[in-house]
Amino acid sequence: MAQVIGIGLPRTGSSSLSAALRILGYSGTSWCDLHHKGKIDDLTDGTYKQFFVDNSFFQQINSMLFSASNQFILTTRDADDWRTSIARYDYDCPDIEDYEAKVRLAIPEQQLLVISWDEGFRWQKLCTFLNQPVPNVDFPCINC
Repeated sequence: MAQVIGIGLPRTGSSSLSAALRILGYSGTSWCDLHHKGKIDDLTDGTYKQFFVDNSFFQQINSMLFSASNQFILTTRDADDWRTSIARYDYDCPDIEDYEAKVRLAIPEQQLLVISWDEGFRWQKLCTFLNQPVPNVDFPCINC
């Protein structure tokens, strides 16, 4: 089964992405490694649109198996702003620019959507990538 997999670093909007996917009717798992908390949806209802958003994926990006049917979403933001934001935490992760370059090399372009906090998350870009109708609600802003 194809899944939508969010692979942004902490403090790049991965929680907002998870909320947006739920609004679009997806069910799945979201995990914030920075705060060590997450949410697991009940998948026994037969939901066919599933997602997995985990901002600790950077630890395994080299070993992930990329199914040709999966879609990957990399949330990102201005590198200097991100460095300032992540510096408030005692958290070891790669530099955002290095990580984004590594992701772009590892995942085929047609399977990857890069959305930036700085551009303002917009439904249109996400919904076009996922082939979903644009909902008539504001894009969620979690921990913004």
